[in-house]
Amino acid sequence: MTPNQPRRLAIRAGIATAALIALSACGADVVDQQDVEQQISEKFGSELDQVGDVSCPEDLAAKVDATVTCVMTGDGQEYDVDVTVTSIDGDKVLFDMEVK
Repeated sequence: MTPNQPRRLAIRAGIATAALIALSACGADVVDQQDVEQQISEKFGSELDQVGDVSCPEDLAAKVDATVTCVMTGDGQEYDVDVTVTSIDGDKVLFDMEVK
């Protein structure tokens, strides 16, 4: 087992966290992919020694159960992060993020 292996296994076990973000102005119906990427970086930065690139392929639709899978690099590994909208309250979108 390498020194990084225990941390990698813990991350892959499925760290789930929630994030709340405001929709863009003018009644937008998506959460901007850059906002999602920033939330991932902020939330998982404390779990990894170093978070590198976070890349989402598209904006996240502002509808309950909408999902997007992003890719995050950290500690020399690459992780898929599933982002799922759980609720919407006015212009606020709550979503869960889970590392796969």
